[in-house]
Amino acid sequence: MKNHKKVNGKILQTNKKWSHLKRKQKEHISNWLRREYTQFVNYSPLSKA
Repeated sequence: MKNHKKVNGKILQTNKKWSHLKRKQKEHISNWLRREYTQFVNYSPLSKA
């Protein structure tokens, strides 16, 4: 069980490849990454220089 975690009483596989995820999971992850990236770029001290 080295590639699994127990979350909310369910066992989740933690080493899935991008191609093995469901469409909704891919959308959720890509939206999260986009939001985090734009926050980083907009509030980064390097971008203010």
